[in-house]
Amino acid sequence: NGGSLLKSRKGYPVSFFADFGITRSEPGFGPVGGGTIVSIYGPFPPICVSENKVKCRFGSVDVYAYRVDNDEVGCIAPPVWYPETVKVQVSCNDGESFSKSYQTFSYESNVQIDAISPRHGGLLGGTEVLLLGRHFKNTSTLRCLFGNADHVRAEFLSDSQILCKSPPKMGPGQVNVEVSTNGVDYSSSLQKYEYRRPPVIESLWPSAGSS
Repeated sequence: NGGSLLKSRKGYPVSFFADFGITRSEPGFGPVGGGTIVSIYGPFPPICVSENKVKCRFGSVDVYAYRVDNDEVGCIAPPVWYPETVKVQVSCNDGESFSKSYQTFSYESNVQIDAISPRHGGLLGGTEVLLLGRHFKNTSTLRCLFGNADHVRAEFLSDSQILCKSPPKMGPGQVNVEVSTNGVDYSSSLQKYEYRRPPVIESLWPSAGSS
């Protein structure tokens, strides 16, 4: 049920509610440096939402939820020292007890871009850009980010090579190129790609030649 609130012999409030089931969480993986916004889906009992004492447990590390409603809890994955897979559980009573059901979250090595080629292209986009780096992963959420907002699907070639087509841009200039394997966390390699205007022919010399 939705839970009940009783008092102990000493007058302290004690909350009781049936164990709830965690149905799924996403994304299922992120970098070892932490910071991944993970959505965990319930449903969760009403008392869990109203008490505002929700925590998520990643392995043995507890963090407070930053978003809670009846069907979803949002938590930020803490950092770890090395790649590993941990259980993700939810507590509605400030960490006194956690759900028996759980999902898993895999910490993976940080994605790194070492070089891109070519380093420039036209404003209309469509330039195939090869990214060379480390720890690329063949996932449905593999993306390249050109600048702050233009993310495009990436083609996986190997764990050290992916291919992306540059999106169009309104004006010339340089943008940072980053990559994400989970669609949420992006690298911080700061590789530069330059958008250039197409060349314009202003004059020809000689203007005529022998036939």
